[in-house]
Amino acid sequence: MVVCVQQPMFTELFGASYRYSGAGVGYQVASVVGGGFTPFIAAALVTFSGGSWHSVALYLTAGCLLSALTALMMKKHPVD
Repeated sequence: MVVCVQQPMFTELFGASYRYSGAGVGYQVASVVGGGFTPFIAAALVTFSGGSWHSVALYLTAGCLLSALTALMMKKHPVD
């Protein structure tokens, strides 16, 4: 479901001359940062909170809020 919305969004974010690079680099860096470190952060949060999963839920909620704020702040650009 996310990919259905994501590709048209990338088309509007970047100009035609650097659209592929901009979308590719942005997607891959976000995958490394968001997906690569999240298991370690979640394990540390569970350890520090005494085995409670609530801290992980708050961490994921913060990530969702950050994503929503970023999406709301994006400006629409004309497509080349």
